[in-house]
Amino acid sequence: NANWFNDAVDNYRKFSENRKNIMFVRYEDLTTNTTEQLVQIFSFLDARTDAKIIENIVAESSLAAMRDKSAHPGFFRQGSTDFGKNTIDDKLRKEITTISEQSLSYLGYDLLNQSNKNNQVN
Repeated sequence: NANWFNDAVDNYRKFSENRKNIMFVRYEDLTTNTTEQLVQIFSFLDARTDAKIIENIVAESSLAAMRDKSAHPGFFRQGSTDFGKNTIDDKLRKEITTISEQSLSYLGYDLLNQSNKNNQVN
């Protein structure tokens, strides 16, 4: 529920505000800018960021690759970044985003632009 989400974000905010060893990664960024995000994550971890290493991870961790290697390929249906557009009723999505607006904003989601760009919240 949206209130649980708000509580979780608030707990994360309190926990992370005075720590420098925390990196927040959004699923949407990781799936749309995988190479760039992996370089940032590996740099944060002070790990090697050689192009060959990153390219191999990108190739091996794609949905298609994981589906092909899995004994349960149905588990890897799709990676969605549209806030449940075709599975959650528009009215409910709007209600959830209204309740969670501050938390979503804190996590870097620009609801107004996302709404206009992807019709996520009508």
